[in-house]
Amino acid sequence: MADTTDTLTRPETGSVGLLPPPANPSPQFVAPFVAQFVAPSVAPSVAPSASSWPGQISQAAPVLPGVAPQVPRPTPIQETPFGTSMYTSDAPRPHTSKRANSGVRRAMSWLLLLAMLAWVVYMVKHYEEQRKRVEAQLRDSEAMSRIITEDMADGVITTNSDDIVLEANTAALQLFGYEKSELVGRDVSELVPERLRRQYKATTAALRTHPGTFRMASREVRTIHKDGSEFLISASFGDAQVGGRRLFTAVMHDITESRRIAQALRASELQLRQITDTVPALIADLDIEQRFRFHNKSYEEVFGLSFEQIHGRTLAEVLGQTAYQRVQDKVEEVLSGYAVRYERIQTTPQGDCRDYAMHYFPRYGVGTDEGKVIGFFSLGTDITELKRIDRMKTEFVSTVSHELRTPLTSIRGSLGLIAGGVAGELPEAVKALVGIAKNNCERLIRLINDILDIEKIESGKMRLELKVVDIQPLIQQALAANEGFAGQHR
Repeated sequence: MADTTDTLTRPETGSVGLLPPPANPSPQFVAPFVAQFVAPSVAPSVAPSASSWPGQISQAAPVLPGVAPQVPRPTPIQETPFGTSMYTSDAPRPHTSKRANSGVRRAMSWLLLLAMLAWVVYMVKHYEEQRKRVEAQLRDSEAMSRIITEDMADGVITTNSDDIVLEANTAALQLFGYEKSELVGRDVSELVPERLRRQYKATTAALRTHPGTFRMASREVRTIHKDGSEFLISASFGDAQVGGRRLFTAVMHDITESRRIAQALRASELQLRQITDTVPALIADLDIEQRFRFHNKSYEEVFGLSFEQIHGRTLAEVLGQTAYQRVQDKVEEVLSGYAVRYERIQTTPQGDCRDYAMHYFPRYGVGTDEGKVIGFFSLGTDITELKRIDRMKTEFVSTVSHELRTPLTSIRGSLGLIAGGVAGELPEAVKALVGIAKNNCERLIRLINDILDIEKIESGKMRLELKVVDIQPLIQQALAANEGFAGQHR
Protein backbone atom coordinates (compact mmCIF):
# COMPACT_ATOMS: atom_id res chain seq x y z
CA MET A 1 0.00 0.00 0.00
CA ALA A 2 1.52 3.27 -1.12
CA ASP A 3 2.10 5.92 1.47
CA THR A 4 -0.07 8.91 0.62
CA THR A 5 0.70 10.80 3.80
CA ASP A 6 2.35 14.19 3.34
CA THR A 7 4.70 15.48 5.98
CA LEU A 8 4.77 18.92 7.56
CA THR A 9 7.91 19.86 9.38
CA ARG A 10 9.23 22.87 11.25
CA PRO A 11 12.89 22.10 11.61
CA GLU A 12 13.60 25.42 13.26
CA THR A 13 11.11 25.11 16.16
CA GLY A 14 9.65 21.66 15.93
CA SER A 15 5.98 20.81 15.25
CA VAL A 16 3.34 21.75 17.78
CA GLY A 17 -0.42 21.06 17.35
CA LEU A 18 -3.32 18.64 17.67
CA LEU A 19 -2.61 15.05 16.76
CA PRO A 20 -3.72 14.72 13.11
CA PRO A 21 -5.98 11.85 12.04
CA PRO A 22 -3.94 8.98 10.50
CA ALA A 23 -4.20 8.12 6.84
CA ASN A 24 -4.35 4.42 7.63
CA PRO A 25 -7.34 3.82 9.91
CA SER A 26 -5.54 1.12 11.85
CA PRO A 27 -6.32 1.10 15.56
CA GLN A 28 -2.74 1.69 16.61
CA PHE A 29 -2.70 4.89 14.60
CA VAL A 30 -6.24 6.07 15.48
CA ALA A 31 -5.80 5.63 19.22
CA PRO A 32 -3.74 8.76 19.94
CA PHE A 33 -6.18 10.88 17.93
CA VAL A 34 -9.39 9.53 19.47
CA ALA A 35 -7.93 9.77 22.96
CA GLN A 36 -8.03 13.55 22.63
CA PHE A 37 -11.85 13.58 22.49
CA VAL A 38 -13.10 10.36 24.05
CA ALA A 39 -12.55 9.29 27.65
CA PRO A 40 -10.56 6.08 28.11
CA SER A 41 -13.80 4.37 29.24
CA VAL A 42 -15.33 5.05 25.77
CA ALA A 43 -12.55 3.46 23.69
CA PRO A 44 -10.48 1.25 25.95
CA SER A 45 -9.04 -0.79 23.08
CA VAL A 46 -7.32 2.20 21.48
CA ALA A 47 -6.28 4.15 24.56
CA PRO A 48 -2.60 4.34 25.55
CA SER A 49 -1.42 2.05 28.31
CA ALA A 50 -1.11 3.38 31.81
CA SER A 51 2.61 2.65 31.86
CA SER A 52 3.38 5.11 29.05
CA TRP A 53 0.78 7.90 29.76
CA PRO A 54 1.50 10.80 29.58
CA GLY A 55 5.16 10.29 28.71
CA GLN A 56 4.72 8.38 25.48
CA ILE A 57 2.40 6.08 23.53
CA SER A 58 3.01 2.44 24.20
CA GLN A 59 4.74 0.72 21.32
CA ALA A 60 2.80 -2.49 21.91
CA ALA A 61 -0.42 -1.23 20.31
CA PRO A 62 -3.34 -3.65 19.88
CA VAL A 63 -3.46 -5.52 16.56
CA LEU A 64 -6.65 -6.14 14.66
CA PRO A 65 -7.07 -9.35 12.63
CA GLY A 66 -5.83 -9.00 9.09
CA VAL A 67 -3.91 -5.81 9.82
CA ALA A 68 -0.13 -5.84 9.88
CA PRO A 69 1.29 -4.43 13.07
CA GLN A 70 3.02 -1.14 12.68
CA VAL A 71 5.31 0.32 15.23
CA PRO A 72 5.07 4.08 15.27
CA ARG A 73 7.88 6.23 16.33
CA PRO A 74 7.70 7.09 20.04
CA THR A 75 6.15 10.49 20.36
CA PRO A 76 6.30 12.54 23.57
CA ILE A 77 2.91 13.80 24.84
CA GLN A 78 2.29 17.12 26.53
CA GLU A 79 -0.91 18.39 28.28
CA THR A 80 -2.14 21.93 27.67
CA PRO A 81 -4.14 24.03 30.10
CA PHE A 82 -7.20 23.16 27.96
CA GLY A 83 -6.80 19.42 28.45
CA THR A 84 -5.75 18.78 24.77
CA SER A 85 -2.85 16.35 24.06
CA MET A 86 0.09 18.02 22.34
CA TYR A 87 3.32 16.67 21.05
CA THR A 88 6.60 17.95 19.71
CA SER A 89 8.88 16.18 17.40
CA ASP A 90 11.76 16.95 15.13
CA ALA A 91 10.53 14.35 12.66
CA PRO A 92 8.10 15.34 9.93
CA ARG A 93 4.30 14.79 10.71
CA PRO A 94 2.09 12.83 8.35
CA HIS A 95 -0.77 14.69 6.60
CA THR A 96 -4.12 12.84 6.65
CA SER A 97 -6.27 12.34 3.65
CA LYS A 98 -9.70 13.91 3.29
CA ARG A 99 -11.42 10.53 3.32
CA ALA A 100 -9.86 9.48 6.63
CA ASN A 101 -10.57 12.88 8.08
CA SER A 102 -14.21 12.58 7.06
CA GLY A 103 -14.59 9.16 8.69
CA VAL A 104 -13.21 10.34 11.99
CA ARG A 105 -15.46 13.37 11.93
CA ARG A 106 -18.48 11.14 11.32
CA ALA A 107 -17.45 8.95 14.23
CA MET A 108 -17.05 11.93 16.48
CA SER A 109 -20.38 13.36 15.30
CA TRP A 110 -22.14 10.13 16.17
CA LEU A 111 -20.48 10.09 19.56
CA LEU A 112 -21.54 13.68 20.26
CA LEU A 113 -25.02 12.94 18.96
CA LEU A 114 -25.34 9.94 21.24
CA ALA A 115 -24.09 11.99 24.20
CA MET A 116 -26.55 14.79 23.48
CA LEU A 117 -29.36 12.27 23.02
CA ALA A 118 -28.50 10.65 26.35
CA TRP A 119 -28.43 14.09 28.02
CA VAL A 120 -31.80 15.00 26.47
CA VAL A 121 -33.31 11.69 27.60
CA TYR A 122 -31.95 12.25 31.12
CA MET A 123 -33.29 15.81 31.31
CA VAL A 124 -36.70 14.78 29.97
CA LYS A 125 -36.90 11.98 32.51
CA HIS A 126 -35.72 14.33 35.30
CA TYR A 127 -38.29 17.00 34.47
CA GLU A 128 -41.00 14.38 34.11
CA GLU A 129 -40.23 13.00 37.56
CA GLN A 130 -40.14 16.52 38.97
CA ARG A 131 -43.48 17.33 37.31
CA LYS A 132 -45.02 14.19 38.76
CA ARG A 133 -43.74 15.10 42.24
CA VAL A 134 -45.15 18.62 41.94
CA GLU A 135 -48.47 17.28 40.68
CA ALA A 136 -48.60 14.77 43.55
CA GLN A 137 -47.84 17.51 46.07
CA LEU A 138 -50.49 19.71 44.48
CA ARG A 139 -53.04 16.89 44.62
CA ASP A 140 -52.17 16.23 48.27
CA SER A 141 -52.45 19.94 49.05
CA GLU A 142 -55.81 20.20 47.29
CA ALA A 143 -57.06 17.07 49.06
CA MET A 144 -55.94 18.43 52.43
CA SER A 145 -57.53 21.82 51.72
CA ARG A 146 -60.75 20.10 50.66
CA ILE A 147 -60.81 17.98 53.82
CA ILE A 148 -60.19 21.03 55.99
CA THR A 149 -62.87 23.14 54.31
CA GLU A 150 -65.38 20.29 54.36
CA ASP A 151 -64.95 19.96 58.12
CA MET A 152 -65.39 23.70 58.72
CA ALA A 153 -68.60 24.98 60.27
CA ASP A 154 -68.30 28.15 58.17
CA GLY A 155 -69.19 28.20 54.50
CA VAL A 156 -66.30 28.59 52.02
CA ILE A 157 -66.80 29.62 48.37
CA THR A 158 -63.95 29.94 45.84
CA THR A 159 -64.36 32.00 42.65
CA ASN A 160 -62.17 33.03 39.74
CA SER A 161 -61.49 36.54 38.48
CA ASP A 162 -64.83 36.50 36.61
CA ASP A 163 -66.84 35.84 39.82
CA ILE A 164 -67.65 32.29 38.69
CA VAL A 165 -67.98 29.78 41.53
CA LEU A 166 -65.28 27.09 41.29
CA GLU A 167 -65.69 25.33 44.63
CA ALA A 168 -68.05 25.38 47.63
CA ASN A 169 -67.92 23.30 50.79
CA THR A 170 -70.85 21.51 52.41
CA ALA A 171 -71.53 24.32 54.89
CA ALA A 172 -71.86 26.85 52.04
CA LEU A 173 -74.22 24.55 50.13
CA GLN A 174 -76.41 24.11 53.22
CA LEU A 175 -76.29 27.85 53.88
CA PHE A 176 -77.72 28.75 50.46
CA GLY A 177 -79.76 25.58 49.87
CA TYR A 178 -78.05 24.50 46.62
CA GLU A 179 -76.58 21.24 45.41
CA LYS A 180 -72.93 21.44 44.43
CA SER A 181 -73.72 20.86 40.76
CA GLU A 182 -76.20 23.76 40.89
CA LEU A 183 -73.84 26.24 42.53
CA VAL A 184 -70.53 25.52 40.79
CA GLY A 185 -70.34 27.47 37.54
CA ARG A 186 -72.79 30.18 38.65
CA ASP A 187 -71.97 33.84 39.00
CA VAL A 188 -71.50 34.44 42.73
CA SER A 189 -73.48 37.68 42.46
CA GLU A 190 -76.61 35.53 42.03
CA LEU A 191 -76.34 34.81 45.76
CA VAL A 192 -77.02 38.51 46.44
CA PRO A 193 -80.47 40.14 46.11
CA GLU A 194 -80.96 41.67 42.69
CA ARG A 195 -81.22 45.23 44.04
CA LEU A 196 -77.72 44.86 45.56
CA ARG A 197 -75.92 43.06 42.70
CA ARG A 198 -74.63 46.21 41.02
CA GLN A 199 -73.07 47.35 44.28
CA TYR A 200 -71.62 43.88 44.89
CA LYS A 201 -70.12 43.76 41.38
CA ALA A 202 -68.49 47.15 41.93
CA THR A 203 -66.97 45.90 45.19
CA THR A 204 -65.53 42.71 43.66
CA ALA A 205 -64.18 44.69 40.70
CA ALA A 206 -62.36 47.00 43.10
CA LEU A 207 -60.92 44.00 44.93
CA ARG A 208 -59.65 42.48 41.67
CA THR A 209 -57.72 45.67 40.90
CA HIS A 210 -56.15 45.63 44.36
CA PRO A 211 -52.35 45.22 43.97
CA GLY A 212 -51.00 42.11 45.64
CA THR A 213 -52.96 39.99 48.07
CA PHE A 214 -55.67 41.41 50.31
CA ARG A 215 -57.68 40.40 53.36
CA MET A 216 -61.07 41.82 54.32
CA ALA A 217 -62.56 40.50 57.56
CA SER A 218 -66.07 40.39 59.06
CA ARG A 219 -68.18 42.28 56.54
CA GLU A 220 -71.96 42.01 56.83
CA VAL A 221 -73.54 41.01 53.51
CA ARG A 222 -77.22 40.50 52.77
CA THR A 223 -77.67 37.32 50.69
CA ILE A 224 -80.53 35.32 49.23
CA HIS A 225 -81.44 31.67 49.75
CA LYS A 226 -82.44 29.35 46.94
CA ASP A 227 -86.07 29.66 48.10
CA GLY A 228 -85.86 33.46 47.77
CA SER A 229 -85.64 34.36 51.46
CA GLU A 230 -83.03 36.92 52.44
CA PHE A 231 -80.64 36.58 55.37
CA LEU A 232 -77.51 38.24 56.74
CA ILE A 233 -74.05 36.69 56.72
CA SER A 234 -70.70 37.77 58.07
CA ALA A 235 -68.09 37.23 55.33
CA SER A 236 -64.30 37.49 55.21
CA PHE A 237 -62.70 37.87 51.78
CA GLY A 238 -59.20 37.06 50.51
CA ASP A 239 -57.27 35.95 47.44
CA ALA A 240 -54.44 33.56 46.53
CA GLN A 241 -52.38 32.53 43.52
CA VAL A 242 -52.94 28.85 42.64
CA GLY A 243 -51.46 27.32 39.51
CA GLY A 244 -50.81 30.72 38.00
CA ARG A 245 -54.43 31.80 38.53
CA ARG A 246 -55.72 34.36 40.99
CA LEU A 247 -58.55 32.84 43.02
CA PHE A 248 -60.84 34.61 45.47
CA THR A 249 -62.26 33.02 48.61
CA ALA A 250 -65.08 34.01 50.95
CA VAL A 251 -65.53 32.48 54.42
CA MET A 252 -69.01 33.14 55.77
CA HIS A 253 -71.56 32.23 58.43
CA ASP A 254 -75.19 33.11 59.05
CA ILE A 255 -75.62 35.89 61.62
CA THR A 256 -79.40 36.18 61.42
CA GLU A 257 -79.94 34.43 64.75
CA SER A 258 -77.06 36.19 66.47
CA ARG A 259 -78.34 39.51 65.17
CA ARG A 260 -81.82 38.70 66.52
CA ILE A 261 -80.35 37.78 69.91
CA ALA A 262 -78.26 40.94 69.96
CA GLN A 263 -81.31 43.06 69.17
CA ALA A 264 -83.29 41.29 71.90
CA LEU A 265 -80.48 41.92 74.37
CA ARG A 266 -80.34 45.59 73.41
CA ALA A 267 -84.11 45.87 73.81
CA SER A 268 -83.90 44.13 77.20
CA GLU A 269 -81.07 46.38 78.30
CA LEU A 270 -83.01 49.45 77.16
CA GLN A 271 -86.06 48.28 79.11
CA LEU A 272 -83.95 47.60 82.19
CA ARG A 273 -82.36 51.02 81.92
CA GLN A 274 -85.74 52.70 81.57
CA ILE A 275 -86.97 50.92 84.70
CA THR A 276 -83.88 51.67 86.77
CA ASP A 277 -83.83 55.28 85.60
CA THR A 278 -87.24 55.81 87.21
CA VAL A 279 -86.12 54.37 90.56
CA PRO A 280 -85.04 57.12 93.01
CA ALA A 281 -81.95 55.18 94.06
CA LEU A 282 -78.33 54.82 93.01
CA ILE A 283 -78.02 51.53 91.08
CA ALA A 284 -74.69 50.41 89.60
CA ASP A 285 -72.72 47.32 88.58
CA LEU A 286 -68.95 47.41 89.04
CA ASP A 287 -66.36 44.79 87.99
CA ILE A 288 -63.41 43.39 89.92
CA GLU A 289 -61.36 46.45 88.95
CA GLN A 290 -64.08 48.69 90.47
CA ARG A 291 -65.05 50.07 87.05
CA PHE A 292 -68.66 50.98 86.31
CA ARG A 293 -70.24 48.51 83.86
CA PHE A 294 -73.76 49.82 84.39
CA HIS A 295 -75.39 52.75 86.20
CA ASN A 296 -78.78 54.38 86.19
CA LYS A 297 -79.79 57.99 85.63
CA SER A 298 -79.73 58.81 89.35
CA TYR A 299 -75.94 58.49 89.41
CA GLU A 300 -75.62 61.18 86.76
CA GLU A 301 -78.09 63.47 88.54
CA VAL A 302 -76.62 63.07 92.04
CA PHE A 303 -72.97 63.41 91.00
CA GLY A 304 -73.58 65.94 88.22
CA LEU A 305 -71.67 63.84 85.66
CA SER A 306 -72.45 62.66 82.14
CA PHE A 307 -72.77 59.05 81.02
CA GLU A 308 -69.25 59.06 79.54
CA GLN A 309 -67.80 60.47 82.76
CA ILE A 310 -69.13 57.50 84.74
CA HIS A 311 -69.29 54.47 82.43
CA GLY A 312 -65.99 52.62 82.35
CA ARG A 313 -64.46 54.83 85.04
CA THR A 314 -63.30 53.57 88.43
CA LEU A 315 -65.16 54.25 91.68
CA ALA A 316 -62.25 56.41 92.86
CA GLU A 317 -62.51 58.58 89.73
CA VAL A 318 -66.26 59.08 90.19
CA LEU A 319 -66.27 59.71 93.97
CA GLY A 320 -62.95 61.51 94.18
CA GLN A 321 -59.92 60.36 96.15
CA THR A 322 -61.02 61.92 99.44
CA ALA A 323 -64.49 60.32 99.42
CA TYR A 324 -63.09 57.04 98.08
CA GLN A 325 -60.66 56.68 100.98
CA ARG A 326 -63.63 56.77 103.40
CA VAL A 327 -65.35 53.84 101.63
CA GLN A 328 -62.31 51.89 100.41
CA ASP A 329 -62.48 49.39 103.28
CA LYS A 330 -66.17 48.73 102.44
CA VAL A 331 -65.28 48.01 98.81
CA GLU A 332 -62.50 45.63 99.78
CA GLU A 333 -64.90 43.85 102.13
CA VAL A 334 -67.54 43.26 99.47
CA LEU A 335 -64.91 42.05 97.01
CA SER A 336 -63.97 39.51 99.67
CA GLY A 337 -67.47 38.02 99.39
CA TYR A 338 -69.39 39.82 102.16
CA ALA A 339 -72.46 42.06 101.84
CA VAL A 340 -71.85 45.56 103.20
CA ARG A 341 -74.17 48.31 104.46
CA TYR A 342 -73.15 51.79 105.52
CA GLU A 343 -74.41 55.36 105.42
CA ARG A 344 -72.74 58.36 103.87
CA ILE A 345 -73.56 61.96 103.03
CA GLN A 346 -73.44 63.05 99.39
CA THR A 347 -73.33 66.68 98.32
CA THR A 348 -75.41 67.34 95.20
CA PRO A 349 -74.40 69.74 92.39
CA GLN A 350 -76.96 72.19 93.85
CA GLY A 351 -75.10 72.18 97.16
CA ASP A 352 -77.65 70.10 99.12
CA CYS A 353 -76.48 67.37 101.47
CA ARG A 354 -78.33 64.10 101.06
CA ASP A 355 -78.11 61.05 103.29
CA TYR A 356 -77.71 57.70 101.51
CA ALA A 357 -77.83 54.19 102.86
CA MET A 358 -75.39 52.24 100.67
CA HIS A 359 -75.62 48.48 100.13
CA TYR A 360 -72.89 46.48 98.37
CA PHE A 361 -73.60 42.89 97.24
CA PRO A 362 -70.88 40.61 95.78
CA ARG A 363 -71.40 39.38 92.22
CA TYR A 364 -70.22 35.84 91.44
CA GLY A 365 -69.12 34.51 88.08
CA VAL A 366 -70.43 31.53 86.12
CA GLY A 367 -68.72 28.77 84.17
CA THR A 368 -64.99 28.79 84.79
CA ASP A 369 -65.43 31.70 87.24
CA GLU A 370 -68.16 29.97 89.24
CA GLY A 371 -67.81 30.72 92.95
CA LYS A 372 -65.39 33.56 92.27
CA VAL A 373 -66.23 37.20 93.02
CA ILE A 374 -66.00 39.13 89.73
CA GLY A 375 -67.50 42.41 90.93
CA PHE A 376 -70.30 43.85 93.05
CA PHE A 377 -73.69 45.52 92.81
CA SER A 378 -74.22 48.90 94.45
CA LEU A 379 -77.56 50.16 95.72
CA GLY A 380 -77.83 53.56 97.33
CA THR A 381 -81.13 54.68 98.90
CA ASP A 382 -81.86 58.30 99.73
CA ILE A 383 -82.76 58.30 103.42
CA THR A 384 -82.74 62.03 103.88
CA GLU A 385 -86.50 62.12 104.54
CA LEU A 386 -86.28 59.13 106.88
CA LYS A 387 -83.56 60.90 108.77
CA ARG A 388 -85.81 63.96 109.10
CA ILE A 389 -88.72 61.83 110.39
CA ASP A 390 -86.37 60.15 112.83
CA ARG A 391 -85.33 63.52 114.16
CA MET A 392 -89.00 64.48 114.55
CA LYS A 393 -89.64 61.29 116.51
CA THR A 394 -86.69 62.00 118.75
CA GLU A 395 -88.00 65.48 119.37
CA PHE A 396 -91.47 64.07 120.10
CA VAL A 397 -90.11 61.58 122.58
CA SER A 398 -88.17 64.32 124.23
CA THR A 399 -91.35 66.43 124.41
CA VAL A 400 -93.36 63.52 125.78
CA SER A 401 -90.80 62.72 128.40
CA HIS A 402 -90.67 66.31 129.67
CA GLU A 403 -94.01 67.97 128.81
CA LEU A 404 -96.43 65.09 129.47
CA ARG A 405 -94.76 62.86 131.96
CA THR A 406 -94.30 65.58 134.56
CA PRO A 407 -98.00 66.73 134.69
CA LEU A 408 -99.25 63.16 134.56
CA THR A 409 -97.11 62.36 137.55
CA SER A 410 -98.71 65.28 139.45
CA ILE A 411 -102.23 64.18 138.41
CA ARG A 412 -101.57 60.63 139.49
CA GLY A 413 -100.31 61.89 142.86
CA SER A 414 -103.37 64.08 143.39
CA LEU A 415 -105.79 61.29 142.50
CA GLY A 416 -103.93 59.02 144.86
CA LEU A 417 -104.38 61.51 147.71
CA ILE A 418 -108.11 61.92 146.99
CA ALA A 419 -108.57 58.16 146.81
CA GLY A 420 -106.71 57.86 150.13
CA GLY A 421 -109.24 60.16 151.89
CA VAL A 422 -107.02 63.22 152.37
CA ALA A 423 -109.91 65.44 151.22
CA GLY A 424 -112.44 63.51 153.24
CA GLU A 425 -114.35 60.32 152.97
CA LEU A 426 -115.66 59.76 149.47
CA PRO A 427 -118.83 57.95 148.55
CA GLU A 428 -118.34 54.50 147.12
CA ALA A 429 -119.41 55.55 143.64
CA VAL A 430 -117.00 58.52 143.65
CA LYS A 431 -114.26 56.41 145.11
CA ALA A 432 -114.67 53.92 142.25
CA LEU A 433 -114.47 56.71 139.62
CA VAL A 434 -111.38 58.23 141.26
CA GLY A 435 -109.80 54.80 141.24
CA ILE A 436 -110.45 54.40 137.50
CA ALA A 437 -109.01 57.87 136.80
CA LYS A 438 -105.98 57.09 138.90
CA ASN A 439 -105.40 53.78 137.04
CA ASN A 440 -105.74 55.42 133.59
CA CYS A 441 -103.31 58.11 134.66
CA GLU A 442 -100.86 55.44 135.66
CA ARG A 443 -101.55 53.73 132.29
CA LEU A 444 -100.63 56.92 130.43
CA ILE A 445 -97.46 57.17 132.48
CA ARG A 446 -96.62 53.57 131.57
CA LEU A 447 -97.36 54.33 127.88
CA ILE A 448 -94.94 57.25 128.02
CA ASN A 449 -92.44 54.98 129.71
CA ASP A 450 -92.95 52.44 126.89
CA ILE A 451 -92.21 55.13 124.30
CA LEU A 452 -89.07 56.02 126.19
CA ASP A 453 -88.20 52.32 126.40
CA ILE A 454 -88.63 51.95 122.61
CA GLU A 455 -86.19 54.81 122.18
CA LYS A 456 -83.80 52.99 124.47
CA ILE A 457 -84.28 49.79 122.51
CA GLU A 458 -83.47 51.55 119.21
CA SER A 459 -80.40 53.11 120.75
CA GLY A 460 -79.41 49.79 122.34
CA LYS A 461 -79.63 51.05 125.90
CA MET A 462 -82.62 48.98 127.07
CA ARG A 463 -82.12 46.20 129.57
CA LEU A 464 -84.89 43.55 129.56
CA GLU A 465 -85.72 41.37 132.58
CA LEU A 466 -87.96 38.45 131.57
CA LYS A 467 -90.13 36.67 134.20
CA VAL A 468 -93.25 34.51 134.40
CA VAL A 469 -96.51 36.30 135.50
CA ASP A 470 -100.11 35.25 136.15
CA ILE A 471 -102.26 36.19 133.16
CA GLN A 472 -105.62 36.48 135.06
CA PRO A 473 -104.77 39.73 136.86
CA LEU A 474 -103.63 41.19 133.55
CA ILE A 475 -106.95 40.32 131.91
CA GLN A 476 -108.96 41.79 134.77
CA GLN A 477 -106.86 44.92 134.63
CA ALA A 478 -107.45 45.25 130.87
CA LEU A 479 -111.22 44.79 131.31
CA ALA A 480 -111.42 47.41 134.04
CA ALA A 481 -109.36 49.87 131.98
CA ASN A 482 -111.69 49.53 129.01
CA GLU A 483 -114.97 49.38 130.96
CA GLY A 484 -115.81 53.07 130.44
CA PHE A 485 -115.08 52.93 126.71
CA ALA A 486 -117.09 49.78 126.36
CA GLY A 487 -120.06 51.37 128.22
CA GLN A 488 -120.20 54.18 125.65
CA HIS A 489 -120.72 51.74 122.81
CA ARG A 490 -123.36 49.46 124.23
